[in-house]
Amino acid sequence: MNLRMRYEKMIELISNISPYIGVEKFMEELIRITVSVMEPIRGGCVFIPSGKDWICSVVYRMDDSMLGLKFNEDEIFIPPGNEPIIFKAVPDLFKKLPDDVVKILERSRFLMETKPLVGVSIRMEESEKPLAVFFFELEENRTMDHFTFESLKAFGKIALSFLIIKIYERKEREHQINMIKAMIRLIELRDPYTKGHGERVGRLATMLARKLKLPEEFITRVYWAGLLHDIGKLGVPEAILNKPGKLTGKEYEIVKKHPVFGEKALEDFENLQDIRLMIRHHHERWDGNGYPDGLKGEEIPLGSRIIAVVDVFDALTSNRPYRKALDVDKAIEMIKREMEGYFDPNIARKFLKMFEELEYPLLHRKSPHHEG
Repeated sequence: MNLRMRYEKMIELISNISPYIGVEKFMEELIRITVSVMEPIRGGCVFIPSGKDWICSVVYRMDDSMLGLKFNEDEIFIPPGNEPIIFKAVPDLFKKLPDDVVKILERSRFLMETKPLVGVSIRMEESEKPLAVFFFELEENRTMDHFTFESLKAFGKIALSFLIIKIYERKEREHQINMIKAMIRLIELRDPYTKGHGERVGRLATMLARKLKLPEEFITRVYWAGLLHDIGKLGVPEAILNKPGKLTGKEYEIVKKHPVFGEKALEDFENLQDIRLMIRHHHERWDGNGYPDGLKGEEIPLGSRIIAVVDVFDALTSNRPYRKALDVDKAIEMIKREMEGYFDPNIARKFLKMFEELEYPLLHRKSPHHEG
């Protein structure tokens, strides 16, 4: 493969990497591309810092016994600067190693490898400690040519850009989480009877979603939707929220708007659009008699159907201004009665089965949230 073809292939492969994948998957893809484009390189691994330690988080076409091993700063050489540095052989990577690690590596013959390695540290200029370190294994009796040297520098910059984006994404996510928690605290201040309700709904929704064997990413979204499902109550007058008696028809119509208010409250959060829909539709009914849109059956988002069951259970077993909490047995009986009309029957059945298996404060058959 001539130089031009190698560059073209490298650009094509890099452009196909999704920016939404996780850090470890991105690093693995970067090593895979490096191996496919740079002929002297046969494999690689990545070390990620964790406090004062370095953990081997990715291994590609190198000895798998390295994966997951942890080394402290006194045990492994970290290449200085940002430019590729050659190590004559694997043993040159290490200063000293604990006996248990040596045994693992000796069993795999990793410490006996004589092939040269290239180390590349990924660091910001103002940061002393790298964000990650790549080690690439070269073919035996091969050297690092000019193309490989310059390409590894370029790959280091690509990795740095990706890691910086992930750092900012994490900070933005933390900022959003803090804002969301502040909004939840506001709800609880205005409606003390719902204190902890969102957190309990989020946790139960997570457990139920796992029982349904849904993907972890979706489960995380369901948790946040459960946590935030009542955020629209910020738009409901406090006198209505805390009214001790029965609501009038007009007051009830105002309360029924809270899922729409909740959806609107999150409209500026671009990464919460699916959660907005779960919130909007968590009071829809399986038979189509719910609100705000009268959706029926599987027209209702899956996350909303999950939240609907656990929301009703937690509401029934919690004190409210207009009634005392029900015992768990009574709440379960009510859910069984409403299973065919109010809830997705399959999800309701899974919830009931999950609840039977829980080691909950159910031994007393009392609600965990009612007084006395």
